Amino acid sequence: RWNSTYLMPESAIPFRSAFDALGQQDKEYEFCPTPIEWKMAESACKLLKGFYTATKLISGSKYPTSHLYFPQLCKIKKILKRESSSKNTIIAHMVQQMEIKLEKYWKESYKSICVPVVFDPRFKFDLLEYMLKDFGSEIEANKWMLKLKKAIQKLFDQYSQEILVHHQ
Repeated sequence: RWNSTYLMPESAIPFRSAFDALGQQDKEYEFCPTPIEWKMAESACKLLKGFYTATKLISGSKYPTSHLYFPQLCKIKKILKRESSSKNTIIAHMVQQMEIKLEKYWKESYKSICVPVVFDPRFKFDLLEYMLKDFGSEIEANKWMLKLKKAIQKLFDQYSQEILVHHQ
């Protein structure tokens, strides 16, 4: 829903002058956004643009995307961190709710998000560890890295067993 929420004001903002002109010409036009509402739309677009970009990138169907999830998630986390101190209380509250959802999603799926990063030759463990520290605290990052290394070792062990069985 964040994408459609982003697309609505993003497509309306370029036509602000048309909305304003209609409001001035047609006295029965009751739904012209106020300057405060336009400001809110601009703030929402600023916040949600990163989500829109990330969603479009990771939902591509013509190319593999699993290694892109974590870097995009880090970008989203940075956007939320930046916007969490917004003076606009509506945006700040919206960010707080988004952070709760992101944290829940992260706890449920961080292994499946991070393992493909390790297998991408551009990233490997060192960059992942650096990004995890930026994503959370150093203590959390160390816990995540330990669990990821165990998961990857388990995958390797399973793969090794299959190779041994097929070669016998």
